[in-house]
Amino acid sequence: MLCQCSIGSDWEEKGLHIEAWQRLISFAVGPIKGLAFPFIPESERPYSDIEWEILSARGGVPFDRLRLAGLAPDLPEPLRAEVIDWTASMAGVLGD
Repeated sequence: MLCQCSIGSDWEEKGLHIEAWQRLISFAVGPIKGLAFPFIPESERPYSDIEWEILSARGGVPFDRLRLAGLAPDLPEPLRAEVIDWTASMAGVLGD
């Protein structure tokens, strides 16, 4: 998966262009696209199912940090503790 994670409030207009990366990386298998949100997209406004289909087709699989954080209990120690410590240290940067 090739993931676009430097997105801001203009995320709907951004896309991930795998073709540009293929000039730099020789992928053995073509990657799928993804978007990693540092926020919950629906906190800005509600999106219809059709809008999500269009956005996903353009940007790829959507990930938000709350859904990813839900996987934390399954992480092995000490990785889980390291992730929690790092996240706590980045709270001021990542926002509320």
